[in-house]
Amino acid sequence: MRNLIVYTLVLLSLQSREITSLSSFLPHLCHHDESLALLQLKQMFQKSTDASAYCENAYPKMISWSKTSDCCTWDGVTCHRVTGHVIGIDLSCCQLQGSIYANSSLFNLSRLQKLNLAYNDFKNSPISHGIGGLTSLTNLNLSNSNFYAQIPSQISLLSNLVSLDLSQNPIEFEHQDFQLLLQNLTQVRILSLSDVSIFSEFPKNFSSSLTIVDLGQTQVYGKLPDHIFYLAKLQQLILNGTQVTGSLPNLNCTASYMLSYLDLAYTNFSGELPNTFGCLKSLNAMLLDGCQFTGRLPESIGNLSQLTTMSLTQNSFSGPLPSVISNLVQLEVLDLTAPTWLFSLQLLTTLLLKNNLLTGQIEELNGMSLMKIDLSNNQLYGQIPKSISTLPFLDFLDLSSNNLSGVLELSSDGLEYLVLSNNRISWSTSGNVSNSLPNLYRLELSSCEMKAFPEFLRSSKKLEVLQLSDNKIQGQIPSWVTSMPWDSLLYLNLSYDHLSGMDALPWKNLRVLDVRFNQIQGQWPFFICNLKALAILDLSRNKFTGANLGVLGTFLKFLGRAAARNFGQLQVLDVGNNRLKDIFPAWLQNLTELQVLVLSSNRFFGPISIFKAKSPFQKLQIFALSCNEFSGVLSTELWKASGL
Repeated sequence: MRNLIVYTLVLLSLQSREITSLSSFLPHLCHHDESLALLQLKQMFQKSTDASAYCENAYPKMISWSKTSDCCTWDGVTCHRVTGHVIGIDLSCCQLQGSIYANSSLFNLSRLQKLNLAYNDFKNSPISHGIGGLTSLTNLNLSNSNFYAQIPSQISLLSNLVSLDLSQNPIEFEHQDFQLLLQNLTQVRILSLSDVSIFSEFPKNFSSSLTIVDLGQTQVYGKLPDHIFYLAKLQQLILNGTQVTGSLPNLNCTASYMLSYLDLAYTNFSGELPNTFGCLKSLNAMLLDGCQFTGRLPESIGNLSQLTTMSLTQNSFSGPLPSVISNLVQLEVLDLTAPTWLFSLQLLTTLLLKNNLLTGQIEELNGMSLMKIDLSNNQLYGQIPKSISTLPFLDFLDLSSNNLSGVLELSSDGLEYLVLSNNRISWSTSGNVSNSLPNLYRLELSSCEMKAFPEFLRSSKKLEVLQLSDNKIQGQIPSWVTSMPWDSLLYLNLSYDHLSGMDALPWKNLRVLDVRFNQIQGQWPFFICNLKALAILDLSRNKFTGANLGVLGTFLKFLGRAAARNFGQLQVLDVGNNRLKDIFPAWLQNLTELQVLVLSSNRFFGPISIFKAKSPFQKLQIFALSCNEFSGVLSTELWKASGL
């Protein structure tokens, strides 16, 4: 009998556990009072697509809310799987427009743990003090929702919060309320209050569990406690645009730091970066621009192997950039402003900062020993300082691809290399300004605002490279230019201008002549026969006319010259998109170095099969004859002999 009683008790116990276990998987109907509260909440809002304009996938979740269905199945609603109580509401990006008042049914949901109302429009209504009654909340997100006015002190009663995001709202904290909030939120991990008005000193005590602190663009002030950098779980610290002061403390490199994002831009931080800064090995973004940092960048910065963004503009760093920066193989953004002290180093001879993101203006360069300056491919702006003319040893200047502007005045007896392309500058044409560069051998002013050939070229007798493409130069090439004794000239690029005429160019050593995309008119320029060193000739996209190119070979033969001797070095010939009307220039087959031949979009006619050379077009790789009037059978000799 006793054994039977024991057996019965064990059986009942097992059945009870089984029933309890099974009940956890059975659907629980939403509590009627909570369902009613949610339906009442729905009535407080109207739909507005503008309310969630910044969301990519915004949609009205409340459409699914109906009294005929279980609220635990509604979009944006989460219920406890055992009790059926509503514990989560996510109405972010829900296109809601309206206000939440103190008597809102929302505050009847006392078991609510997560509430997300981000990216809606609450029409400049205040955050209700009723929020303090939701003491079970662990996650609260009211960001980007157009709340207004003072944040109620009752929010500090939410002591269970682990995540609080009130960012991007025109709301404000009173000093004591902010201090009380951080004092009570002992478990908070994520604190995001960017663009909230906080008229308070940075608190000295806060949760040791913090992983994200975002107080950017607030009015927080005072010294930042050093121990915030020692928080073992801290991953992001964002204080940009605040009045916080302090310096970066020495770190313990035996500790493990999780900090990956540090933004102290435009704060009052100062001092030197500590040598232990490189201990932050998880750091992938450091934004320290607009502060008052001084001294040299520590060598340990080369240990930040995960760094992708480093911005150090508008500080007072000194000394050279450490070469260990080259170790930062993940770096994508390096933002540096050329520091003002840089332009006052009297013994500096070489300044090479090309291909960075340098901003600011180039300061006056008085009394320096500079011989070479390369600041190309940066974001410098303003005018080029006149004091460059006073640098007695300067022979190399490259400021190309910046945002420089204004009218340039420059004279230098020593300058040999001048590249200013891709800026918004022009050259002074005033008779009162003396511009002279007698030893210049390379000049590049493409994509500037040039309207004429710079007059200072009259004094430049050693020119080898002249690049004036993509400007506003128009009309005929001036006679004073074509009369210059530039026997040293090898490269001339006047493409993408507005030239209409071109007289004889006498420079017999010219290797490259590029005048494509102009409006040059007239017959084929026979003076080119005298440019025996030409390797690249591009006359395309102009208005050349006549029947000259095809008979040019006959002309040369009449003069007793072989075409191969006159154009023996020619590798590229492009006369496409003109108005030439002629037979196929068969004499080109004798140019043994020719690799590119473009005759497209002209009016050439007749057969193309006049090949008498044993091996015509030996090195030809591009043969473009489209959009002409050629006829007849295309010779197979061409394909057999050429490299096509």
